[in-house]
Amino acid sequence: GFLGGDLGRLTIEKAGSRRSLQLGSLVLMLGMGLIAIASQFWVLLLYSMVLGVSFGFLGVVQNFLVIMGASFHNLQQAQSGLHSMYGIASFLAPLLVSGVHQFSPNWRWPFFIGSILAGVVLLLALPRDSRLDRLHIIESGSHEKVDRASRWEKMFFGALLAAYVVAEIIVSTRMALFLRREKNFSLELSSIWTSLF
Repeated sequence: GFLGGDLGRLTIEKAGSRRSLQLGSLVLMLGMGLIAIASQFWVLLLYSMVLGVSFGFLGVVQNFLVIMGASFHNLQQAQSGLHSMYGIASFLAPLLVSGVHQFSPNWRWPFFIGSILAGVVLLLALPRDSRLDRLHIIESGSHEKVDRASRWEKMFFGALLAAYVVAEIIVSTRMALFLRREKNFSLELSSIWTSLF
């Protein structure tokens, strides 16, 4: 995610917002599609890294599009809406994946479907002469001087965030094991409670 975030910022500066959205959607589509066809565990981990880079990349691009596309008066509303969508997606995604998984022949189908949806976003971002082409990064000289965090501070904050995510993953995986061993939950029920956690 951290690598993807840095790449997203650089790509927006060099290629513009529309091409950045296209590139992020393409990497997301490839990452999910490659996970769906992975034949060995180490290959699955490698493709998961590609998927993680696309998440970081698209996170930066989405935030940039909201910041640059919204007017000054409703910028805070637009950012709140974006973060609300993140929250809703975090809640609904495990439920949707569980639903798709129940009606699919194996674990690969949710990744195939996600890859197709990313491809649809890519196609929607292809048309030329869109409003996305007119969004540009505002030169720093046109605003008041803002104290920016140093690269070390960003890396430190990124490392703290990564440690938090790792801790959350460890707790959630141990939670499923705890529910199965100590509370005698079924596999399905422990997965549902872990998703709700």
